[in-house]
Amino acid sequence: MAFTDAPSHETAWGKGADGERRVGGMLDTLAPRGTIRVVHDRRIPGGPANIDHIAVAPSGVYVIDTKRYQNKLVEDRMRRGAAALHVGGLSKPQMVEQMHRQADVVRHTFDVEVRIVPVLCFIDANWRLFNKSFDVAGVRVCHPLVLRKWLGRSGALTCEGVEDLHRQVLRHLRAA
Repeated sequence: MAFTDAPSHETAWGKGADGERRVGGMLDTLAPRGTIRVVHDRRIPGGPANIDHIAVAPSGVYVIDTKRYQNKLVEDRMRRGAAALHVGGLSKPQMVEQMHRQADVVRHTFDVEVRIVPVLCFIDANWRLFNKSFDVAGVRVCHPLVLRKWLGRSGALTCEGVEDLHRQVLRHLRAA
């Protein structure tokens, strides 16, 4: 056993964790600018699942799941008249459904109505030329550089509002 490779699920988890660290590091570089607050690795109540990143910005609250699919094409394809997420040629509706569940968890932590943006952020993936982001059933799918741009946009939340929502996330969602 000592000479065999690690099981495939361990290898996949390690690659995913590396992607989460890289996107988390990028998000952390935005936080010192004063208008964005970021929280990493929060437990979803009632189970072992987690939320990779939550970024509170003037333009809303971004619930971010990092996916690392090296050299796999990320694209939206029409399916039954609606856009569907495909990665490496395979349909991935479960990823979109998971993001809606994560967004609902975060939505219920706030005592005010706020714009929640579920995001699937793909790192090391391939993208079609001029198409590094798209929307599938209300979930934003993007490259990390696009996410960085979205977080920098102005919006309805003031600095005080960003701080208040950040405190609510910390209070209601435990670290995983």
